[in-house]
Amino acid sequence: MNAEDFYNLIEGNYALIQGRKWDTDKVKRFVKLFLMDESFKQLQEALATGDVDAAFNAAHTLKGVCANIAFAKLQASASAVTEALRAKDLEKGKSLMPAVEEDYEKHMVFIKMFLED
Repeated sequence: MNAEDFYNLIEGNYALIQGRKWDTDKVKRFVKLFLMDESFKQLQEALATGDVDAAFNAAHTLKGVCANIAFAKLQASASAVTEALRAKDLEKGKSLMPAVEEDYEKHMVFIKMFLED
């Protein structure tokens, strides 16, 4: 699978990747770094314990990481949670979390396929 196919599957912003002149190997290097990022797990944990500040920080980090590697769909869902938590609305943040979890899991499936290729 090449980078364009991968970005199509995850509903990412391949045009941004093209503009940066990233080839498939470079995309794979950044995707491997994404796998090491703990912000999604930290977001889940902070929401579970009701720590709105930690949840905001984790959501904001996840959104930024996704923006850096053009994971547009996951970035959008993480952004919605970020904005709810910025407003200190923990319940709204929690209500938006299923979309983030769904997008994240979808990304993980396609990341594994992309990296195995």
